[in-house]
Amino acid sequence: MYPCFYNQCPPPETQISTIVDNIKNNNLTINTLWIVVDSSNWSYNTTINQKLINTLVLSAQSLGQNVGIFTNIYGWQRIAYFKIFIPLRWDELNGIQNYANFQEFGGWTKPSMHLYTFLIDRGCGTDIDISWSY
Repeated sequence: MYPCFYNQCPPPETQISTIVDNIKNNNLTINTLWIVVDSSNWSYNTTINQKLINTLVLSAQSLGQNVGIFTNIYGWQRIAYFKIFIPLRWDELNGIQNYANFQEFGGWTKPSMHLYTFLIDRGCGTDIDISWSY
């Protein structure tokens, strides 16, 4: 999920409950709800970002939804810069299906998944992330 930060956006708890409700109401199953923490639209105030991330995580967990963070070392250090102990989907488009170049950050000693490349479908406009896990 890409969190919404603007004043007109619903509170983080509502953003999460809406997603989880839509998953259940449409009989979908997902293993993990990934919160995207990249350079898009985040505050430059890490304290505000930390509070938002914690609220999103706790809201998802309170609804029984597994939750993780989708980021890389650069995004995390600029946006949040704190230790969190939930799964990491590591965003490192290096074309390699392993964790060999991973540098510890944010409390993570290794990722749960690695986004290493993506396919661009020029036909219908759908991009597909290709991730690897071991």
